[in-house]
Amino acid sequence: MTGPVTVAVVGGGASGCLSAIHLARAVAGRQVEIMLVEPDAVGAGLAYSTTDPRHRLNVPAKGMSADPDDPEHFLRWLRRHVDVDFPAGGFAPRLHYADYLVQTLDDAVAAAGTVRLEHVVARVTDLRRHGRRLRLTLDDGTSRAADAVVLAMGHGAPSTAWAPEALRRSARFVADPWRAGSAPAIGAGSDILLVGAGLTMADMALRWGRDGVRLHVASRHGMLPLPHASAPVPPAAPPAIPAGTSLTLAEVRRLVFARLRAAGGDWRPVIDGMRPITAELWSRMQNEARGQFLATAARRWDRVRHRIDPALHAWLAARRDDGSLTVHAASVVSAREDERGLQVELDDGSSLSVAAVFNCTGTCTGLRVNDDPLVLNLLNSGTALPGPLDLGFATDAGGRLLPGSGPQPAVWTVGPLRRGQLWESTAIPEIRQQAADVARELVAALPSPQLQRRPRDPYGLPLSASTAAAEAYVEAL
Repeated sequence: MTGPVTVAVVGGGASGCLSAIHLARAVAGRQVEIMLVEPDAVGAGLAYSTTDPRHRLNVPAKGMSADPDDPEHFLRWLRRHVDVDFPAGGFAPRLHYADYLVQTLDDAVAAAGTVRLEHVVARVTDLRRHGRRLRLTLDDGTSRAADAVVLAMGHGAPSTAWAPEALRRSARFVADPWRAGSAPAIGAGSDILLVGAGLTMADMALRWGRDGVRLHVASRHGMLPLPHASAPVPPAAPPAIPAGTSLTLAEVRRLVFARLRAAGGDWRPVIDGMRPITAELWSRMQNEARGQFLATAARRWDRVRHRIDPALHAWLAARRDDGSLTVHAASVVSAREDERGLQVELDDGSSLSVAAVFNCTGTCTGLRVNDDPLVLNLLNSGTALPGPLDLGFATDAGGRLLPGSGPQPAVWTVGPLRRGQLWESTAIPEIRQQAADVARELVAALPSPQLQRRPRDPYGLPLSASTAAAEAYVEAL
């Protein structure tokens, strides 16, 4: 009897759900088990775990479809389940997107007919080749076998390297606002400090900027997020990339600014029009140029590239105008705790007395300093290599892991773990396309459905094997 093949998707947030959705569609008609390994609720992940309806998507509804070939899929879902008149350019509450992903996954599995989906409530701590298959070690002490694996773990924890030791030790320091089990007591009339001025800061400002709480934002550049246009226009045509083998950062800058000058108007369509060629520009830059970009231009690029709801931008501006939000172009120098809270010194000379400090610096941290056991074990075993500049894993053009030694494993990556190879790998339009492309490549590499497979034990050994073979196998472990 021919048994089903098993594909494990590690991570059940947006990257994992999109991967499972496109796998279910790609394998329709074949007996396949999709094992979604996620310790928490499926669909939420880091980005969509909020239950606060004020936390909005940072992209209009018309740009958030799970299907790259059906751009209005999410918009139709919103109009069926949330608001019949939801505007295409509206910014939906993020809590709805998790529900949308789960329902879209359920629909894809049901439509496939021959696909079985299992949510394994655990965390993967190790992944090794085992014969012709792969074995996933879970944090509950068990292991599971798979024929192929998609790593879709999403964002890692933000770095706290910037924080003085006394601040890191304090119970009033929230190192990861989205993974914090609890927050310090913040009473009416208190001050809080948000370190970092990007999208996480905007979310935390919305959450805590009430009851008379005064907000302080500190970042090196002192720049708040920029808004989408109130009446967006289509992306501009991208510029032609000059022929050649590599590009310097100066050449890429000239390319972008020339296109901005030629547009002569709103810069937003120009930046949006760069998306189809961003991966090629990144791939044409040597590591030295990429490092210069990270050090000098990445923050400004992220600011124009990842924008917020105009209504949220207006709220932040109003808070700044009335004095309840203060922005510091500064870094934290020192911190000490006393009976009043945290006393924080900034390098612009400011002294703040705050009830809490929230780390909103983002998640672009090096792979080698990632404390995820799975990441560490993949690197230590040689199953994976760090990508360029230590940003995510090294992969081939299709997203398949490049090993440090041995044959290439049947392991693909989707989402932020591909930043080193692609740079733009954190937004839904890029992730959904990656998920669709990986699904096609992975399915083509699966064992042929005509192959006969005998039942196997948890270690990948045929149950009908002789005792002598089994003993030899155990000895070889």
